[in-house]
Amino acid sequence: MEGLDWQHYAACRGSDLFFVPDESTSETDDEKNRRERKAKATCFDCSVRVECLEYSLETMQKHGIWGGLNEKQRRQVIKQRRGLRTT
Repeated sequence: MEGLDWQHYAACRGSDLFFVPDESTSETDDEKNRRERKAKATCFDCSVRVECLEYSLETMQKHGIWGGLNEKQRRQVIKQRRGLRTT
């Protein structure tokens, strides 16, 4: 797939689970965890999960669920990859 064509095949297309509903609204930790679990479940069988995750890592997405990972998990992947390059 070229460019961002993978987005047309994403299981999450049209879903509002992947980001905080409204920046002016805060979520409790329980609400966030529930929303993230549902979003990650959508990612689990998605045919373009890898493309989505790679896009988010390359573009340093700071918010939301991408490729089945949240912000903190993506930062860990980036750290691990950087560590692999230096050894």
